[in-house]
Amino acid sequence: MWVTIAPVDAGETLHSELVASRELPLITLPDDAARTSPEGRRSTVELAAGEILRVGRLADGTGLAALVPPGHGAVSLREPADHLAAGNLVDLHALLTGAVVATNTRVLEIVEGAPVVAVSDADLDAVMRAFTTGDVVAVLVG
Repeated sequence: MWVTIAPVDAGETLHSELVASRELPLITLPDDAARTSPEGRRSTVELAAGEILRVGRLADGTGLAALVPPGHGAVSLREPADHLAAGNLVDLHALLTGAVVATNTRVLEIVEGAPVVAVSDADLDAVMRAFTTGDVVAVLVG
């Protein structure tokens, strides 16, 4: 199995100084543990040293598209993002009504001052509807 041997930032390309193959008891492994070399792929999330690599947290490609986890879409918000950074978790609220339209969305990147967040496929419709009636605001959560 493959594990991290150093901290990995979201979007970082994996290489031999970040990951290594290890023998681990099968009972300790998640179903989607990476069984082949992940080198050259990107992590879609921040990883601590010692974590078992999971296929669902890896992406091929480059740039922003490589950061979008499976089952999610990338949505750019229009608000200034001085209080946000890549990796933050935010809840999305419809500006007009205050309704929560998505929870625990991850900020993928800040592009030209605007946060780009990964919204689950299940929440995309609600987020898009909120944009049509005003705007969407990101609220930082812990």
